[in-house]
Amino acid sequence: MAVDGFGRKIDYLRVSITDRCNLRCKYCMPEGLDSKLPHDEILSYEQLIKIITSFAKLGIKKVKITGGEPLIRKDSEKFIVAVKKIEGIKQVTLTTNATRLYKNIDLFLENNIDGINISLDSLRNDRFKLLTGSDIFETKKSIDYLLEKKYNNLKINSLIIDGFNEDEIIDLAKLAKVNELSVRFIELMPIGQAKKFKGVSRDYILDRLENEFGKKKIVHKILGNGPADYITFDNFKGNIGFIDAIDHKFCESCNRVRLTSTGKLKLCLQYNTGVDLSDYAKGEITEDEFFTKVSKALMIKPKENQFKNLEDIKDENTNNMNELGG
Repeated sequence: MAVDGFGRKIDYLRVSITDRCNLRCKYCMPEGLDSKLPHDEILSYEQLIKIITSFAKLGIKKVKITGGEPLIRKDSEKFIVAVKKIEGIKQVTLTTNATRLYKNIDLFLENNIDGINISLDSLRNDRFKLLTGSDIFETKKSIDYLLEKKYNNLKINSLIIDGFNEDEIIDLAKLAKVNELSVRFIELMPIGQAKKFKGVSRDYILDRLENEFGKKKIVHKILGNGPADYITFDNFKGNIGFIDAIDHKFCESCNRVRLTSTGKLKLCLQYNTGVDLSDYAKGEITEDEFFTKVSKALMIKPKENQFKNLEDIKDENTNNMNELGG
């Protein structure tokens, strides 16, 4: 079992397979940035499988595939299916902007991919294009197809930005009213480009929701691997979730670490703290040495984020979110 220095059980690995993305969300990627990572620094699928397989032996049971946008990497769908077959891995989920998802939905359904999270911050094409540099139609096409197929673990991740899309809170929430899915409102985290923007609080969103839909109802069942709190309302088919790592810190129950596409093990989003595991991927150290390296790294996983006390940070993360996978 993988345990960190504070006794937290680590059983969830988020794996970024590329820093590239076909969208340019203003809070994620600097304007004009394509990719700053040379292709030969990106781990091959075989190397990533090797690392994940060994993590499974340490007790990792859940894997989230992320990017950048993971589905723009060639043969990513085959890699995702391969991860699903690794002994010890119980759940494989995907986070995507869904612009290319519809091309692979049938394959994912056939192989029982356990969950799909789709990033969607606006339902208005003009606003979506302003934020991402692209049209909304491909993303909407994928969502509609998943709903048509009655996929039962679809989550829409919406980041609300002050002065930009807070007037769409109700419209986004209505997706969960009429469909069996979860709409999750994600708190803006001051990392990389996101420092230039201001988010809105859970309390603000909740006030808007209760004014529109009535008194909330707490959802007590577990709906995913992460820290979201879920509610619902009368006459809702789905649920509303909140993930707010600043105002409602969940560090004491953190069960995750992140692997970048170059093989860096990131222990917390806010910190640079971590180790390079590419040496194991390339066969330069043994699996036993890998186990020792990971175990030692977990002992220095930070206790909690300090987003409200930035002056206390001595090793702040220098990556943009496209390199970390959220």
